[in-house]
Amino acid sequence: MNSKTSYANIVIINGLIAAAIIFVISIMYYVLGIDLFKPLFVFLNVVITFTVIIFFMVIGMKSQRDNLLDGKTNYGKKLLTGIFVSLIALVVSGVLSWLFYQLIDPDYISRQMEDFLLRMEDMGLSEEQLDQVRSNMESASTPLGQMIQNLKSWPIIAVVFSLIVAAFVKNEKLPENEAF
Repeated sequence: MNSKTSYANIVIINGLIAAAIIFVISIMYYVLGIDLFKPLFVFLNVVITFTVIIFFMVIGMKSQRDNLLDGKTNYGKKLLTGIFVSLIALVVSGVLSWLFYQLIDPDYISRQMEDFLLRMEDMGLSEEQLDQVRSNMESASTPLGQMIQNLKSWPIIAVVFSLIVAAFVKNEKLPENEAF
């Protein structure tokens, strides 16, 4: 066991690396001018974000097993590691994004939302339907509103993904001479 390896180091480092990658990806979306409210983009962004998080959850679970637990772990320990890694990743990337949009372009999300509503109007939604969609989206139209909304859902997402990922990470490290 490496003397500098600790449980806190494992979850913090993996969570922070995942957060940095997610944040850089969101900055790339901004720079490229990608429409955040297009359905295909929303789906693609969710897939990319959670692929990054799942990857670092697995790395964290295996690192804990191999470096702290002598190659053996259990479901509960993997579950907690996954929850902590994903929460750190989601919260830190959310705070970084909030700070970026607050400092660089506070009206960015509102403009994206208005463009989306114009597309909905062009698709034939009535004024009542547009007003309903607008009121549903308005709380999340500011960076702070998005952050508050995300803080409500992130813990649930972290637990669900950790429950699933922990079931697939092996409890014991394979001997060195076995393939994969």
